Amino acid sequence: MIRFFPANLLFLLLFCTVPTGAGAQVTGKLKLKYSEPQYVAAEKNPVANLVCVAKDRLIKKNERNATFTLYAQNNLSRIPMRLVKNGKPLKPVSVIKNIVFGVPIDEIFYKTPTDNGYAWKWKGRARAPLSPVMPVAGQKVDSVKCWAVLQVNKQTYLSDTITIQVQ
Repeated sequence: MIRFFPANLLFLLLFCTVPTGAGAQVTGKLKLKYSEPQYVAAEKNPVANLVCVAKDRLIKKNERNATFTLYAQNNLSRIPMRLVKNGKPLKPVSVIKNIVFGVPIDEIFYKTPTDNGYAWKWKGRARAPLSPVMPVAGQKVDSVKCWAVLQVNKQTYLSDTITIQVQ
């Protein structure tokens, strides 16, 4: 029978309850990139892409427990928007040169309703704008901040935040 003296109790408290780090947020492993110097809202942007690249191979081939979330917040709103595809969370890719996610910018920064499956959601009370580049209360959007979150099993990876200037 083990007798619990204060020293044994102190040992148990110090070394048996230390978190293992599972589920902690890791930064510096994801990089979000926009291929152009700015987004021109009045024009089509056929070569402009938004890509998220991992520094290491974070997702194994055929990984089932992985989700990717892209957030955007314009300079006029305090509520970030979350991108979904066909009403569901985005699925990361796992096999192309450490690219976790990539999309032509015109498919997600649109000014009229589209049927490509992408939509923006938010937790605000009012209805969400069509996309982060839409004017808010008649005011033109000047910039959009974007960042990403990748969850693989119980590990969370945060990207850097980039700012895309809107013309």
